[in-house]
Amino acid sequence: IMFNLAAEGVFGYSSAEVLGQSIDILIPAQFQDQHRTDYARFVAARVGMRRAMAPGREVQGRHKDGTEFAVEVSLSRQFVGGQQVGTAVIRDVSTRIGEEKQRLLVANDFKMHCLAGSPRFQGLMSRLSTAHGSKRIFANCSSPSLRRILPKTAR
Repeated sequence: IMFNLAAEGVFGYSSAEVLGQSIDILIPAQFQDQHRTDYARFVAARVGMRRAMAPGREVQGRHKDGTEFAVEVSLSRQFVGGQQVGTAVIRDVSTRIGEEKQRLLVANDFKMHCLAGSPRFQGLMSRLSTAHGSKRIFANCSSPSLRRILPKTAR
């Protein structure tokens, strides 16, 4: 493993601490077996390539302090003098993922607020609020927009 200053900042290890270690120190335990499988498949391909690691699947890194965080990994491989040389560029995307989740929550809250004025939605809420057990269904509602539009009997 070669470890640059950016990697030191992301993972919290110095280059000296990582050199000679297994890559497993940077991968949460529950993902290590899958990583080995993916890596073996990557190596077996025996062609030069560049691709994202595990497209469509969440990839996690592990900080020196044990904290797990979302990462994106771009892999590339070249053959230099018959030797395989691989590079992984790892980016901490936990902030971006958190912001995307927050945007989805806000968008969903906005949708609920917009729906509140819809006669069809009002009718549905009215039927739900009078149905047996509706109080229990909405008891833990945390959406401010939804709480504003629910009849008090449904909360």
